[in-house]
Amino acid sequence: MGALPCAEYVFLWNSAAALTLLCIAALALCAWFYHRHAPLLPQYPHQPVRLFGVTAGLLALIFVSIEIVHYGGALAAATGEFSYYHNMRMLFLSLFWAVYAVALAVAGFILRIPFLRYSAFSLFGLTILKVFLLDLSALELVYRIVSLVAVGLILLLVSYLYQRYRSRIDSGA
Repeated sequence: MGALPCAEYVFLWNSAAALTLLCIAALALCAWFYHRHAPLLPQYPHQPVRLFGVTAGLLALIFVSIEIVHYGGALAAATGEFSYYHNMRMLFLSLFWAVYAVALAVAGFILRIPFLRYSAFSLFGLTILKVFLLDLSALELVYRIVSLVAVGLILLLVSYLYQRYRSRIDSGA
């Protein structure tokens, strides 16, 4: 998809966003309804709830990632500063993935769902790979420093929280 002119493109507030957010909400609602009403059934499988939840979460991650890339492309096309906005979207993509992983980890800790914690750690690993393999080779020095410091601080925070609340997490899982 080509970059849209900046005046015509609104981040997270466009026709594609509306459709995608509607799909995410429908999947989350299906998961909630199934979780709420399926225990009334004699044989209650947990797989549909997980499938709806995982699909909604992945769709949200992919959607916002694509929006970040498209918005950076629209700004670059509007201003002509392609290098600057390429660096910015790489930086914000890494930061978004790290923040999303933190949200998954926190949800996994609070709800005591190991799958969410494992998903968070997997996304952290993917974020670290992206930072080291793509960002460090393409970004300017300032953006490299910000990417590494932000990812490092987030990893320290999650590891601290995991160690501090490990007994509660392990007893509930």
